[in-house]
Amino acid sequence: MAIGRSNAFFNTAVIQKKESLLILSEDRSKSYLLDDSNGARTWIEREVPQVPGELKTTSFGAVIFDGVKAYAIDPYQNSGFADLVTDTYSYFKLLLDKNLNAKDLIEYDLGTKRYVTKITNDNKISNFAFPQGDWGSEMQIPFAVKLTTAAFSGSEQITTPGLFIVGTDNSIAVFQPQTSRLQILQNRQWDNNVKRFINFGGIAVQLTTDGQLKSSSPDLVFPEGKAADVAKIPLYDGFVINKEASQIQ
Repeated sequence: MAIGRSNAFFNTAVIQKKESLLILSEDRSKSYLLDDSNGARTWIEREVPQVPGELKTTSFGAVIFDGVKAYAIDPYQNSGFADLVTDTYSYFKLLLDKNLNAKDLIEYDLGTKRYVTKITNDNKISNFAFPQGDWGSEMQIPFAVKLTTAAFSGSEQITTPGLFIVGTDNSIAVFQPQTSRLQILQNRQWDNNVKRFINFGGIAVQLTTDGQLKSSSPDLVFPEGKAADVAKIPLYDGFVINKEASQIQ
């Protein structure tokens, strides 16, 4: 697979990263990758692992995470094979070490630093401590967790950088991985009709709970049909996107 490259290679300044979007179709049989390499936005069909789970962003692209394993999605090409490929390219490979009892696993950047945060099935949160090579102390989240997100409607007004955690009661907290501090945001509520919220280069992208994709910009048009999930993923200019799959204008 094109994403099967070493971390050292990807950490060099020679490779430049840009953001893209990956949409999981409603029936989960395929995905659509946003490609603007020729100056115009087109959607290219991509294979996805045929397993239940959540579409997650990684440092190499995306995976389907089922709570136990993460299965890689190659954004650059279709292999033509149905075999599941366990992700060993990103920090989701931590799942291979032991049973993490993970409800959610998030790999994300704040500034120039990368973090991996785990939320357990009993709603405890911890960071992976890279110098020690193990997970740090767990902290209890004061509500049942529904989802995590890098943004929500109005989050641009929040001055505290961190990972936003949404409760089943739609309350929102911000977790600061630098200090392992969790702060409940007062007078902030997640929209119960929204499943995903993404800030894509200043464009607000929303996936509603009934599968509708919405954009704050008329210039971003989605493929026809409903979606099961959507994620903002990185693409690297050192790799060519194979466009042999059918394009959807």
